[in-house]
This record gives sequence, C-alpha cells and structure tokens, in this order.
Amino acid sequence: IEADGIELSDKGRLFCKENFGIELLDKDFAKGWESFTDYEVITFWGVIEHVSHPMEMLTSAAKALSKKDGLIVVEVPRWSCFSTTVQSAFSGSIVRHLEPLGHINCFSDSSLATAFLMSGFDITAAWYFGMDAYELITQTSNLLNDNSVLEKMGENIPAFQKTLDLARLSDEVVFSGKPSDGSD
Repeated sequence: IEADGIELSDKGRLFCKENFGIELLDKDFAKGWESFTDYEVITFWGVIEHVSHPMEMLTSAAKALSKKDGLIVVEVPRWSCFSTTVQSAFSGSIVRHLEPLGHINCFSDSSLATAFLMSGFDITAAWYFGMDAYELITQTSNLLNDNSVLEKMGENIPAFQKTLDLARLSDEVVFSGKPSDGSD
C-alpha cells in the first residue's frame, strides 16, 4: 500500500522523521483537500477528537472521495464505555482514554454516525475494541499501590476485554464509510 501522512506541527514531522524515518506532508487537509482527490482511502485514526472542527475534516474527506468509490476510516475514543465509568471512579489519576488536555471532542456511536451522515458518508461498518479491562486493572493497581494486581489479573485481560467489546462497552470504535450517492 502506498500511503502518505499529514502533520501540521513542525515538531511532529521532525519527530516522525527522526524516530521512524517517515516523511509526513505539511498540509492542512481541510483547506487543501483538492490535493487528495487521487486517494482511495482516507483515514482519521485518532484525529477528529483532537481538532476544533471535526465536521470540516469529514466534509473535506467526502469532497476528496466524491468522484470515486473511496473509503473513509475513522477511529475515535467512545464516551459511552466502560473506561469512562472507570475514569469517573478514579478521576484523580486519568492516564489514558479521554485524557482531558488532548481530547476536545467526545463521541458517542450516535454522534459519530450523525457526523458521517451529515458530512456525506454512508456507514459501511463499525468495529468495537478497547483497553477497558486494562484501564480497570491498572487503576485498581494504582489505587492499591500494588503492582501484583497487574501480575495476577493480567492474563485475564483479553477475555474480559473481548466480553466488553462484544457488548459494545469498549472505549474505541472504528467506523468506515463510502461517499453517499444521495439516494436516501
């Protein structure tokens, strides 16, 4: 797969180049979407919860993909999930998931679906996954000041998480979509 990445931050691009050997494009996707009309897939993996205008990003992607059978893939943390409940109980030690300094938008399944539809995408699939079990066990370990909790419970994390994912209680969701053909 031939792929490009975008990063507005000079420091972010330098970090990526120095640590991963990857050159990222210095472009504003929302303002320069015309540069991306040849792309077949556009992803916002951990992006739209961090930007001031997520609808502008999604609408720009719809414009860039409108002339082809393209695909958008968006991953966001979920507000309505087990990890949010855990973070509410352990509000003094939030270290991941909806860390308040970086996440300026919170999404529910319904709000993300609405954003897709309003920006011109039909949803084609959703995938639920997360680290909620890890969240609970690490927060419990931290509260008890006992790392053995991680050692004793660690092997149970995958089974517990699978149960949460299947129940759609997980802290992450990926939606994919195709530009709407307007036949609604």
